[in-house]
Amino acid sequence: MKKIVSLSFMALVLAGLFAGCEETDDGGDNTDEVITAINGQILTPTVWENGTVKIIDCILNVQSTLTLEPGCTLQFTENGGLEIGTGTNAALIADGTPEKPITFTTVTAANGQAGSWYGISFGTNNVIATTVLNNCIIEGAGKNADPVIEVYNTKIAMDSCTLRNGAGVGIRLMGSTAGFTSFTHNNLSNCFDYLLSGEVQPLLGLDTTNVFTSVVNKTIAIEGGNVNTTGTLKRLSVPYTVLQPIRVDNAELTIQPGTTLRFTNDGTLEIGYTQHAALIAEGEPTRPILFTSASTTPQAGDWSGIYFYSNNSSNKSIIKHAVLDYGGKPNGVYESVITAYSGFKLINSTIRNSKNYGISFDEYSGFTECTNNTIQNCEKDPILITAAFAHTIGAGNTLTALQGMGIHVKDGTVSKNVTWLKQTVPYIMEGVIYVQTTTGTASLTLNPGCDLRFTATSHLEVSENAKLIAIGTPQDSIIFTSNAQTKSPGDWGGINFWQDVSATNELKYCRVDYGADYSEHNIGIYSSKVKITNCAINHSEGCGIYIAYDEPPLSPVIENNTYVGNATGDVLREE
Repeated sequence: MKKIVSLSFMALVLAGLFAGCEETDDGGDNTDEVITAINGQILTPTVWENGTVKIIDCILNVQSTLTLEPGCTLQFTENGGLEIGTGTNAALIADGTPEKPITFTTVTAANGQAGSWYGISFGTNNVIATTVLNNCIIEGAGKNADPVIEVYNTKIAMDSCTLRNGAGVGIRLMGSTAGFTSFTHNNLSNCFDYLLSGEVQPLLGLDTTNVFTSVVNKTIAIEGGNVNTTGTLKRLSVPYTVLQPIRVDNAELTIQPGTTLRFTNDGTLEIGYTQHAALIAEGEPTRPILFTSASTTPQAGDWSGIYFYSNNSSNKSIIKHAVLDYGGKPNGVYESVITAYSGFKLINSTIRNSKNYGISFDEYSGFTECTNNTIQNCEKDPILITAAFAHTIGAGNTLTALQGMGIHVKDGTVSKNVTWLKQTVPYIMEGVIYVQTTTGTASLTLNPGCDLRFTATSHLEVSENAKLIAIGTPQDSIIFTSNAQTKSPGDWGGINFWQDVSATNELKYCRVDYGADYSEHNIGIYSSKVKITNCAINHSEGCGIYIAYDEPPLSPVIENNTYVGNATGDVLREE
């Protein structure tokens, strides 16, 4: 600014003219003008020409169209700010050039000392098709921690602009309809709060040409909200921070490879709560997607996690090549990094550092695919699932668990033909597990090396139209045992094969021990369709194997088994 302008400005201050009130309606002839109206207004189309310098000492309310030509400068005092379209239809045209940018700055400090003026606010009556910020410099705003630019339920075009040195949020999109018609090649830096903040929908599809540079580790904040139009969270050079729940309904949310989402204590990602929806989070081996804590010192339970509700699309939702860290915040319901009321695919991903479970399912759902994942460092079981869906845990997974934990299988019914694979942790069986069906047949096949550990009072019942096939090998036997840290006879109920099993049930190279809690045997046989060979039947509180009375007598195959420590005998046939 020219020296003579500064002297003129100081003279006005000394004269006390800033207390005056005037209406601004010039056509652009005046330069170096001080706008002093406390509630100053621009009521008719106004052009401030190339080279114009305006000093704004009020909240200047634009109720028409204000055009700033390239090279125009607006200097704001501590009372200064700019409002567009907060009352009647209005627009701001600030279309600079690289050689002659338009500058919004402070009176008192070079490069704009943060918090020296309020900022620019676009209201609901902003004319979206007209307003433009192009090749502008906006600096030093954010008095009282206000946003440098506030966009309230309207949209603006902002391209090739520099926004810097703000005492609050750089740009805040307020309301579900706030957003951008264009937002490219901007440079946002050095704000005391987030550089860009808003609900999730307008932040989808952000152009990757924008540059974000934060000095306080706050870049882009997602203030929760609904995704109700299909879109993509793009991979940017900075992370997104999720402040409140994101809910995806009647839409699909895609997250690009390499994207980082950091969640605060209140942040969640919820899919399909009320309407059909899907999450497509497919990273790449060298660019995984990261879901993690926003804390600078992250700990287990910093955030709740991801929820797949009943309207989630089980066939579409996928998490692949992703890392999920520090979730499982206690909330009194299902507490896990991923909580599912419907299916989803989990492939080549890592879940770790959970305050509770890694993944938990309700009684009606399981994975649509679960392969090559790692789940570790959970304070509860890595997976909580019902018996009806335990077979959906696929191959190649590396699970680790604390003592007495593993794949927590809740009571339920296996009613179709399924196979449980050997995993790196045992299956922890809780309650009564039934293998049965009223239509067709059901079979539970356990692969060699499966390790089933039963909690107190739990047991396995094979009955109507069903069978159990547990064929291990000499090197990799199948285990049915107690889950107690110090095992004792009678820790669990045992296995029963009832009269109406569908075909031959077979146990081979198995170990069955510490049963007979209520049944007085490790294995109860009520049908001839049972074959038990090369098994170790040990430490029953009652007998090892019980064969019920029937006419004609039952004829199961019981051969080459070993017995140790069965209280009332090894094989007891009821006569």
